[in-house]
Amino acid sequence: MSDEPAVRNVLSEFQSAYERLDVAAAKDLWPSVDERALAKAFGDLESQTIGLNNCRVQLAAATALAYCSGRATYVGRLGNKLQSRQLNWSFSLEKAPRGWQIRSVETR
Repeated sequence: MSDEPAVRNVLSEFQSAYERLDVAAAKDLWPSVDERALAKAFGDLESQTIGLNNCRVQLAAATALAYCSGRATYVGRLGNKLQSRQLNWSFSLEKAPRGWQIRSVETR
């Protein structure tokens, strides 16, 4: 049985946590994330929408890589100006005892 649906579920949960600006949920998915820095970044936002599209998943035994394209749209607390950026995400994931977790995320 393929682990791809479980990996895609983690990506979907990541997207949801970031859209809710939920530091605890993000930390649960990505245990090594800098919680303090993420809380500061989320604290500077009024709202955020993340689009993870066209995700390609490459699975190995207990690791996975996912490459997604999409758009990040956000409104800052200061100025309430809507901003939007086209981004490419690279996720490195590992299979932990309690399921798949994110090891690292890079955007460009």
